[in-house]
Formats: sequence, C-alpha cells, structure tokens
Amino acid sequence: MGRLAFLTAILALALGTRPASAADLTVTVDRIESADGKVYVTLWGSKETWLDDRKSLQNIGLPARNGSVTFTLHDVAPGRYAIATFHDENDNGQMDFNFIGYPTEGYAFSRDVRPFLSAPSFESCAFDIGIDDAALTIHMIYP
Repeated sequence: MGRLAFLTAILALALGTRPASAADLTVTVDRIESADGKVYVTLWGSKETWLDDRKSLQNIGLPARNGSVTFTLHDVAPGRYAIATFHDENDNGQMDFNFIGYPTEGYAFSRDVRPFLSAPSFESCAFDIGIDDAALTIHMIYP
C-alpha cells in the first residue's frame, strides 16, 4: 500500500470513529438569598454515581451573589445527567446538616425537584443533553 493510500485510510478511519460533539451546559442558580460563601454545582451521569462526590463528572464553586450565579460546564457529552447544587454560606467546602440530617444551607436539584425526607432519585432530577449547547435554571431552596 502506498503512503498516500495508507494516510487516506487512517484519516477515513479516524473520521468514522470520532466521538459525538460535546456541548456546553449553562446552569443558572436562582433565588440565592445572600452573598456569603460560595455556590456549588455538581454534575452526575448515572444513578449508580448519583450524589457520590467522588464520582461526580464536574464540580464548580463560584462566589455567591444575591439573586443568581451562572455556571458553564464545558465538554458535556450527549447523554442523561442530573445536577445538585448548594449554597455553602459558611464557606467550609461542604453541605451542612442539623442533628436530624436536614440541610441547614440552601440546596437545589435539576428539574427543580423538591425532596421530601430524603434526597431525590437520579431519574427524578435527570435531563438529556445532545450535541448542542444547552441551558437550565435551578431555584435554590432554603430551610
């Protein structure tokens, strides 16, 4: 096989097996009640990894602002995802809970799911991302 034919074959193979494009996901967290601390947004890609911080796909923290904070998650491959967010008002890097396990800081989930007595399921919060950039808004809940 000549050199040109070989390079053409490699190029055709590479183009035929290229992965689908990744999108940017813009997430606006709304109804933030103070500018104290940071707001975190965390992205998960399956029910098996849901809410396990060690297995999240992306985790971003930005300074809090009254009103809303907007995040951009880059290179999100087409698929099914869910997001959890919280307002770390005391800036200790974690979600705080009271003695019975109820959050003491603001929190929210994609699709604005409002949990009752336990964290919501991945499927209840899940949304689909294609190859095009996407945006969603999540409304913070305060205890």
